[in-house]
Amino acid sequence: MKITALKIVHITSAHLHDDIRIFHKECVSLAKNNYDITLLHSGEITDVTIKEVKIIGINCKAKNRFSRFYKTVNEIALKAISLNADVYHLHDPELIRIIPKLKKKGAKIIFDAHENLPKQIATKHWIPALLKPLFAFLSIKIIKYYCKNADGIITVNDLLVQTYKKANPNTIAIHNYPLLQEFVNITDNTNKKTGAVYVGGLMTSRGITEVINAAEINKSKIVLAGKFESESYYNECKLLNGWQYIDYKNFLNRTEVAQVLSEASCGLLILHPFESYLESTPIKLFEYMAAGLPVIASDFDYWKKLLHNIDCVKWVNPHNVNEIATAINLFEEDKINAKKMGENGRKAVLEKYNWEAEEKILITFYKTLFN
Repeated sequence: MKITALKIVHITSAHLHDDIRIFHKECVSLAKNNYDITLLHSGEITDVTIKEVKIIGINCKAKNRFSRFYKTVNEIALKAISLNADVYHLHDPELIRIIPKLKKKGAKIIFDAHENLPKQIATKHWIPALLKPLFAFLSIKIIKYYCKNADGIITVNDLLVQTYKKANPNTIAIHNYPLLQEFVNITDNTNKKTGAVYVGGLMTSRGITEVINAAEINKSKIVLAGKFESESYYNECKLLNGWQYIDYKNFLNRTEVAQVLSEASCGLLILHPFESYLESTPIKLFEYMAAGLPVIASDFDYWKKLLHNIDCVKWVNPHNVNEIATAINLFEEDKINAKKMGENGRKAVLEKYNWEAEEKILITFYKTLFN
């Protein structure tokens, strides 16, 4: 069988059809390398081809998470089987239970572990606190049971490789680094229009309350772009005194994200020290660097080790509002140093921390499946 003739179906039950990692990075990269790529998702967008990737939506709107885990996954499995692919690439934990069904079709199976699920459970606000230990324990058992039958597992960092290798020895890391093409027009950050910026999910666990309180101390404008974890948390944040200094942008597309970053003086990544965050490599960290921004980030040992030789981050205690406010003020006042640190971060992304380098690893991994 010729590798270029392989029919590959990427499957997601939880992500949008234009997800950055799934579509813009992995699917587009594979299509560019002459693979026959289909993206099967649970949404409405269907029967369209974008950047040589065929997109099929099953339009299965789940009423709740449990409905998605069962009804949506079952419908996706039926559609996936009908596509008769050579390789199925799964992107959500709830999809691993369909691995045996897909294996019966003689296909190769890849599971893409975007996160450390057992540890990520601690940050899920919808799971009752008393049930979180049980859910974490069961998730470990389920992952080991199903993933041992996959032909390969892809994770997003080297720490997760060690975790998932316990279930499957053919596990590699393909880091979720930025696409360089999204960060071409970089402006001089000594003359920025706005102050600090945070782009991503707006959650208590991601330090949004601390950021708003820091804005009150500095009385400086901070841009928040993303969706709040709940309506109640949004209303809670609006009652904080620092909210008057917040420029809330809601969800932004990729072009809008690049524009917001180009106008900011620094990027914020104030995650709380949950186990899953302590071992993560958040894409926002590297997108800030790609945009030439100095970064204010939580002082996690893994992050500090990862960037130990790159002077581009001011590390802070994520629970210390005064530290966060001081760091923001430092970059706003010392624009020359901010520019230098931003340039250091961008240089590191151009040389190492970029998707173009990870794409080569992805293509090689696919080739090894049939060697």
